[in-house]
Amino acid sequence: MNSYIQYFVEGECEEKLIQESKKPPYFMFKSGKVEVFNIVSKELSIARILSIKKKTTIVL
Repeated sequence: MNSYIQYFVEGECEEKLIQESKKPPYFMFKSGKVEVFNIVSKELSIARILSIKKKTTIVL
């Protein structure tokens, strides 16, 4: 079965860090979607939650 990974990061610096760490030779993070969204200062809307696929691992 397929599983997905969704990364929510605070800003552009963290986004770049995750993106680069998924590439060779590092492979520190599994492949997945990276989205800039500050979960501390913004509320996660119902619409955004419903758009997440089943069996998705959320990484903050």
